[in-house]
Amino acid sequence: MNWCVHAAKAMAPIQKAIGLSILEQPVIGLDDTYLPVLEPGLKRCHQGRLWGYQAGEEFFCEYKATREGKWPAAFLAEYHGTLLGDAYSGHKGLFADGDRTPAGCISHARRKFVEADRLGETIAKKALDHFTALYEVEWSVAGRPPDEVLAARKAVSAGVMDKLETLLLGWVAVERPSSATWIAANYTIKIYHQLREFTRDGRVPIDNNAVERCWKTVGRGRKNWLFAGSARGGDWAATHITICQSCRLVGMDPYVYMQDVFAELNKGRTDYASLRPTAWAAQHQVVAEPA
Repeated sequence: MNWCVHAAKAMAPIQKAIGLSILEQPVIGLDDTYLPVLEPGLKRCHQGRLWGYQAGEEFFCEYKATREGKWPAAFLAEYHGTLLGDAYSGHKGLFADGDRTPAGCISHARRKFVEADRLGETIAKKALDHFTALYEVEWSVAGRPPDEVLAARKAVSAGVMDKLETLLLGWVAVERPSSATWIAANYTIKIYHQLREFTRDGRVPIDNNAVERCWKTVGRGRKNWLFAGSARGGDWAATHITICQSCRLVGMDPYVYMQDVFAELNKGRTDYASLRPTAWAAQHQVVAEPA
């Protein structure tokens, strides 16, 4: 276990450099997940949080004790750009001063209609057809420059969003408020302006799935290592997750990367921004082997 602690401490300045790099990007994806943390002496865990931020090929997360909105507010205090996330009420304060633009996650909205359909409310399939049309546009322009992406979205996606809005407003007016379809439609309409942001800016992803994928290892960890032993353990875990997921985003083997970077740190290097996985990958061809 000591090697994990020492590695996290050595990598902490690089983790910080990743966070600073993300804050320079025009669009940031924001999401959080829970992390059980042992309360010493009480023989139980409390539910801490990992707050994650993703932009381009970098991911940064930090451990905090609660899910209070003050934590992302502190990290993003000087940020002026677009924030992509879900409709969590704790995010509202991020947009109170008007310095940041909220963008909604189409995938979050879609999942609610998937659930309605799963419950036997087949009318929800009509909404799902519209979501499929939106994603077909995204697949057709994947990897294209933002201006080309925006042009396709304006040509097709904006019209699909108009039709979907009309459909959902109709359901909100006539469906039973207790039905899963009404709940899904009402949730979606309330954040529709945010959900449309991807049709106004070609740099904004249609959903926040890239951030959510970074939490998969945490989900597996909760079934394996189960919990962090303390708040410090939460911090160390956040460092390792930041480094490993940033390596994954550039297709680099974290083990090979850390071997090389530990050697550089041992030489006394302190240019931490240059040691970030994205910067390292640009200078070295260290690619993970195919699974």
